[in-house]
Amino acid sequence: MLKKCTLALMLACCVLTVPASFAKDDDPPKAADDAKAKDKPHKDDEINLPPFPADKTVHQTLSLAGHELKYEATVGSLPVLDEKGKTVASVMFTAYTVPGANRPVTFALNGGPGAASVYLNLGAIGPKRVQFGAEGDSPSDRATPIDNPGTWLDFTDLVFIDPVGTGFSYAHVPTEEAKKRFYNPKSDIEYLSRIIFDWLVKNERLTSRKYLVGESYGGFRGPRITHYLQTTLGVAMSGVVLISPYLDPGAAKNEDLSPLPWMLTLPSIAAANLERQKKLDDAAMAKVIEYTRTDYVQDLLKGRSDSQAIERIVKRVTELSGLDPTFVRRSGGRLETQAYLREVYRSEGKLGSRYDSNVTAYDPFPYWTDSPDEEKNAKGIDRGSVPELREAVAIDPKMHVLIVHGWDDLSCPFMTSVLIVDQMPLMGAPSRPGHGISGRPHVLQPPQS
Repeated sequence: MLKKCTLALMLACCVLTVPASFAKDDDPPKAADDAKAKDKPHKDDEINLPPFPADKTVHQTLSLAGHELKYEATVGSLPVLDEKGKTVASVMFTAYTVPGANRPVTFALNGGPGAASVYLNLGAIGPKRVQFGAEGDSPSDRATPIDNPGTWLDFTDLVFIDPVGTGFSYAHVPTEEAKKRFYNPKSDIEYLSRIIFDWLVKNERLTSRKYLVGESYGGFRGPRITHYLQTTLGVAMSGVVLISPYLDPGAAKNEDLSPLPWMLTLPSIAAANLERQKKLDDAAMAKVIEYTRTDYVQDLLKGRSDSQAIERIVKRVTELSGLDPTFVRRSGGRLETQAYLREVYRSEGKLGSRYDSNVTAYDPFPYWTDSPDEEKNAKGIDRGSVPELREAVAIDPKMHVLIVHGWDDLSCPFMTSVLIVDQMPLMGAPSRPGHGISGRPHVLQPPQS
C-alpha cells in the first residue's frame, strides 16, 4: 500500500495559520463591553441550530486506469458527547467505500488546525478532484470536479473528517465552553480519536486494517491520535502517512543563536531555484542537504571567529538560492521565508506562495521586506508530536510510517522531518518492513513533478 501512496502525494499541500480560538486571548475586553455583555445574552447562547439530517449515501462510478470503480459516497455526522451523554458537538464526515471484503480504511485530516478536510478530499486523494492552487488559477474560475487518477480509493476506503469549527461541523455549546472542549491540542486529539473509534463501531469496521493520513497540522495530530487510539481506546493503526507534517513547532525557534531555523528552510529554497531552472532531481538535492549539514552550519556557528565564514556563506547561498548577493549578504546568509518569497520575484512585482514557492501572485505590498509571521505568535502548540511518533512506533512493531514533503514547501520544510527522523532510535530489526532506513520511519522526498 505504501508504495502506491507515493503516487498521490506529489500535490503541494496547503496549511492554514492557527485560528485565534487555539490561542490564548491576550487582550481582555474593556469594562464597558463586559457591562453590555451582562445586559444582553451572548449571541452563541441564542443559537439553536437544527441537527444534521440522516446520513445520505449515493452510488457513483470512477474511471481509473482503464477500468471502472464503483463506490458509495456517504455524507454523515457523528455526535461528540460530554460526561453526562449530552451532545456537545456534531462532526461531519465524508466517506467513500467500495463494496467487498477485507478492504482497509483510511481516515484523513487536513491542517490548520482551522481547515476542513476538503483539501485532501478534492485536492489530493479523494475520487474526485477540483483544480485549484496552481499557477494561473483564479478564485473566480469555475470549480468542476473530475475523476482523480491519483485517488487512493482503488486500494483503501476513505473517511474525511471535519473537526469542530470547520466545514459543517459545529459545537452545540457557547464559545467559551467550546474553546475548552475542542480548541486546544489535548481536547482536539481526544475527541477526534473518539470520532474515528465511533465511525469504526457504527460501520462494523473494527477488524479492518486501519490507516491515518494527516497533512500539516493533521501531521501534528497524526502521531498523537495514533498513540491515543493505541493506549486509551484499544485501536491499532496499521500505518500512518504524514504529509508535510507540522511535527515540531519548536524546531524553528531561537533563530538568533541557533543555525537550525536556517538549516530547515535553505534546502527548500534551493529546491525552488533548481525547479525554476528545470534542474531539480534527487542528485542535486543530495548535494544541497550535504552542504546544509556540514559547511553551512559550521560557518554559521563560527560567526566572526572566522573572517572568511560569511564570505563562504554568501557565495554558496547565492548560488543555491538564485538571489542577489547583496541581499544574501545583508541577511547574513540567513534567508527568512517571507523575505525570500518577496525578494525572488521582486523584479516582477509578484510574491511566491509559502506552499509552493514557484506559484506566484501579484504582491500587494511590494516595498515590504517581510511580513509578520503569525505562526510565531501562535500559542498552545509549542510542544511537538515527535514523542508520540516515537512511542507509537515502539508500541506497534508492525505499524508503518510514511512521511512525505514537497521539495520546495516552505510552510513545513522537509528538512525538519529529515533531521527528526535521523535522531530517532532503532526500533526493531533493520529489515522492518516500511521503515526504509535502518528501522526508522522513512522520509520520502518526492521527485520533481
